[in-house]
Amino acid sequence: EAPEPPAGSGVTSIVHTGNGRHYLMLGATADGTTVQLAFDVTETYTVRQTQQRAYHTTFLILVAFGAAVAWVTSYLLTRPLGTLSRASRELARGNLGYHAPVRSRDEVGQLAADFNRMAGQLERNVNRIQETMALQERFMADFSHEMKTPMTSIIGYADLLRSQVLTPAEQMDAANYIFSEGKRLEALGLKLLDMLSLDQSKLQLVPAHPADLVAGLLEHLKRLYAQKGIALQYRTEEGA
Repeated sequence: EAPEPPAGSGVTSIVHTGNGRHYLMLGATADGTTVQLAFDVTETYTVRQTQQRAYHTTFLILVAFGAAVAWVTSYLLTRPLGTLSRASRELARGNLGYHAPVRSRDEVGQLAADFNRMAGQLERNVNRIQETMALQERFMADFSHEMKTPMTSIIGYADLLRSQVLTPAEQMDAANYIFSEGKRLEALGLKLLDMLSLDQSKLQLVPAHPADLVAGLLEHLKRLYAQKGIALQYRTEEGA
């Protein structure tokens, strides 16, 4: 049963009854006559509520879909950057051969390609430095050996002059050997200074005959070993 419409002129209201029904109440007065109307709008309210629920559901679906699209887009955009970050960590660990994969031709792909070129150049520079260090270590070992030979001769002949009674000719020979080996040490020192002041790539190597090197070395050492009863001999193959 619909409620009574409100009295008065131009009155409009919505009345909700306890039984779940909704009514549109209209009232108007003209020429002393009051007209009151009541319309059942429950179905309209039901449709509105259904549409509101559909709107809310659609809104939530769109929000979830937008969030998923944003996450996928963010992942696709940041994945190459993550690859570059991993490549930089590998370089920091010393893995100079690690290169970042180039999966696209856009700006990120160009960045990955530039990163790989940088890593390759870094690897080549490190290899050159390691090769230079190895050459320096080899040079120092060879130079130490070259220094040891004349020092041995100088010490030996000086000890010979100090501890033995020699003829004037033998004393002169020993002094000459000491002088020549001292000059040799001086020449080695000057060569070392030259090599320290010049780039190693500018060093010029000259051929040397092995037999002449051995003969010159034994000439300096044979008198020292002769004092100990040791005779030095050498033999070279033809053409050596």
